Amino acid sequence: MSLNIGMLKHASGGIIRDEDSFSESFVPERLPHREKELELLESAMVSKSGRIAGNAYIMGKPGLGKTALSLRFAINISKEISIKYLHVNCRKYRTSSLVLHKIMKGLSSGLPERGLSLQEALMAFEELIKDKNILIILDEIGYLRDGGDLLYSLFRISEGSGARPPAIILISREWTPDYLLDRSISSFITIRIALEPYTKEEIMDILRYRAEIGLFSGSYDDDILSMIAEIAARGGDARLALSMLYQSAMFAEANKSDRITPEHVRMAISMDQPLTDRRALMSLELHEKVLLLAISNLLEKSSDAWIPMGKVEEEYRMLCEMYGIPPFKHTALWRRIKSLDKAGFITTRRSGKGVKGQTTLISLEGAPSSSISSELKKDLSILLKVKED
Repeated sequence: MSLNIGMLKHASGGIIRDEDSFSESFVPERLPHREKELELLESAMVSKSGRIAGNAYIMGKPGLGKTALSLRFAINISKEISIKYLHVNCRKYRTSSLVLHKIMKGLSSGLPERGLSLQEALMAFEELIKDKNILIILDEIGYLRDGGDLLYSLFRISEGSGARPPAIILISREWTPDYLLDRSISSFITIRIALEPYTKEEIMDILRYRAEIGLFSGSYDDDILSMIAEIAARGGDARLALSMLYQSAMFAEANKSDRITPEHVRMAISMDQPLTDRRALMSLELHEKVLLLAISNLLEKSSDAWIPMGKVEEEYRMLCEMYGIPPFKHTALWRRIKSLDKAGFITTRRSGKGVKGQTTLISLEGAPSSSISSELKKDLSILLKVKED
C-alpha cells in the first residue's frame, strides 16, 4: 500500500504527532494479536543456553504483520543475547548472489563492491559468521528465483567447517515457493506459522494502539477508527487500515481541521480504492440517484459516520419536492436502499447502543460524500431538464 499523498501540504494543525509511527519500516513495541506468534518464535528459536538457532517459516497475505513480527522478535532477542540480525527483502534482491552479498555487507563494510560468485560469497560468509549469533530474515522469499540453492547452502554451512549456521526466518505470502517443498530444505525448518487475517475487532485494537502513538489526543474517536476498520477487515489487512488512518489525518491537516472527520476518512478510502465508477453512478434509476444524493447531502453536513434511515427519508422527500417528482413510499425506498448496498454505493447496519429504538444506519464508502453529491446534482439537473422538455 502506497502512502503517496505528497500533493497534500502538511498543515500546521495538531493531528499527527509522530509521522514515523505510520511508516512501513516502523516496528512498534507491541504487536496486538500477534503476541502468541511472538512467543512461538521465541520458544522455537532460542535455546536455554542463550543461543539462537533453528529456522522459521512465516506465511500469510499482505498486511498481516509478517515482517513486523519477525523484526520485533529480532529486536527483543537482541536485547537479551548478543546477536546480529539482518533483514533482506527478496523482492528487491532477487538472486542468491545479490541476497548473500547484501547480508555480508551488513556484517562487514569492508567487502569489495564487485560481484562475487555464489561459491566465493559462501566461503567469505563462513569466515564472517564464525562463533557469532546471526539471524537472517529473508522477506518476500517467493521472489528469490534461485532460492533453493542459497537456502540449502546456508542450512548446511556448518558441515566441514567450524561455522555456526545462521538462524533464518523465511517470509512469504499465502503461496509457498516450490523449493520450500523439497525435503532437503523443508526438513531444516523448525517452526511454521501461518498468520490468519485480522478481524474487525483486532484491527480496531491495532488502530487504537497506533493512534495513541502517532496522533494527538482528541484528534480522532472510535467512530473514525471503526469506519477504517470496517473497510480493512474485508481482507483482514492491518497495513491498509494504518495507511487509511494516516491519509485521513493528512487530509484533516491539509483542511486545517483539528479533528479527523468521516469525510476525511472517505477521502482516504477513495485513494486506496477506485472512486465510485461514474458510469455505474449514472446508470442508477432516478429515485436511486435522489436517494443516494439525500445520503450524500446528510453525510456532507454531518460529523457522524452513520445516519439513520428516518433522516434519509426526510431528506429524500425534500429533494423530491425540490425536483418536482412524486416520492416513493417506505417499502419502495427500502428496496432501493438494499439495492444501493448490494451495488457497493452505501453500507448499512442495525443501530446499537446509544440509539433509541432499532433503526437502520447508513454510511457511504469508496468516495467522499461531496464528490458523489456534486456528480449527482449535475446529472439530475440535466436528466430532469430533459424530462421536462
